[in-house]
Amino acid sequence: LPPQVTRFEDSGGGLNHALTHAARLAAASGATRVLIVHADLPRLRSEEVTALIEASRARGIAIAPDHRGTGTNALCAPLPLPLELEFGPGSFARHLQQAAALGMTPAVIRLPGLAFDLDELEDLRVYEDTERLQHLDLAALLPLAQELTLTGFGRAVIVRDPRFFSVLALPH
Repeated sequence: LPPQVTRFEDSGGGLNHALTHAARLAAASGATRVLIVHADLPRLRSEEVTALIEASRARGIAIAPDHRGTGTNALCAPLPLPLELEFGPGSFARHLQQAAALGMTPAVIRLPGLAFDLDELEDLRVYEDTERLQHLDLAALLPLAQELTLTGFGRAVIVRDPRFFSVLALPH
């Protein structure tokens, strides 16, 4: 590992324990802020991470909830940590409650890449469907539309011109 990377052994106490331990080590080595971003955010963009950091600088704590509004996908906070890390189901509300108890109003950052996580099987299905749509090659598909016939519900639909998509519905 590069010298600027601190390695520590995971004691097996779970995610929140490991992250709290890492934050303490970072503070002990002079860090003044911690950024925690979960690894299951396939649409995350660097601009969104920058927005989270900037919001934390302005408000102290910045929290990015998941797309369901229940979990915390990312958190940026000063060191030493002013609140206890409680990642997991319902963590967004718990993090907000802790901040409120400390008299803090964290910035809530709702951006698509920070929000969309892969926690459930349905999340993966949505992600795969979106990825397929984004990679469709329409230029390759249009010539196929010149003589494409679809059948269903007792009608045939014939598309003959890919530029105008003239549609003629005929009874079967």
